[in-house]
Amino acid sequence: MLLVFSAVIFSCGDKKAEESAKETKDSVKTEKEFVDKLLPSEVDANTPVAAAELKESFFAWNNVKEVTFTGYCAFFFDEGAIDSIVKIKASPDAKEDLIECHMIKQYPENFSKKTPVTIKGTFERNFFGKIIMKDCEVIEKGKEAKDAGYVDPFNYAGEIISAKDYHDSFYAWVKKEVTVSGYYHSTTTSTTSYGTTVRVDLTDKEMGDKMVGCEMKGKVPDDIANKREGVLIKGIIGEESFGNVQLEECEFVNR
Repeated sequence: MLLVFSAVIFSCGDKKAEESAKETKDSVKTEKEFVDKLLPSEVDANTPVAAAELKESFFAWNNVKEVTFTGYCAFFFDEGAIDSIVKIKASPDAKEDLIECHMIKQYPENFSKKTPVTIKGTFERNFFGKIIMKDCEVIEKGKEAKDAGYVDPFNYAGEIISAKDYHDSFYAWVKKEVTVSGYYHSTTTSTTSYGTTVRVDLTDKEMGDKMVGCEMKGKVPDDIANKREGVLIKGIIGEESFGNVQLEECEFVNR
């Protein structure tokens, strides 16, 4: 009897231990860890940022595939149907649309342009200051999302955000002045009817892929190819160019 009782105790103990371990494992799976990455608000124009780190943060939202956001349909009239494509604004009176949604189905009922709609979609690309989403569907209407300010793409976990916050956070790096540190890759000179443009490309290491392209204001030093490491360039971030960060009005800091 004593042996049987002991076996039961050990069996119960093992079962509880297994359940506890499973709960811990499930908790680790579902609990999203905070990721500490470079944020636009933390960058000082005179403090160098590595080219690779800047590119990673600049394109961070491109890697957040599914986003849920709330905004207002950009109908010409007071009401409209959500067809294959609907454009979303920050408010009913806003002049510009921020997001273009390619819907997975049509919605026959009419929507008021003053009624907020919540849409879930997959990021496709950005184009001239707008975000293009595909596989979109309406998941709710009539409920606003509070403006929360900057949303960190590295720690976005699918929560509902306002269309304005999504758009502004996506383009948070644009027009920000930064100093980039990198390895000199090459210089490209382009001449058109508008004038001559000189671009210096930086990477993170020798023979690495281009990461940051800088449109220079002044002359490029003749001997820069002999001093490729640790180049510092200050400029204003524009939109992306050929998958890289584009800097404008650039000048060398240490060459």
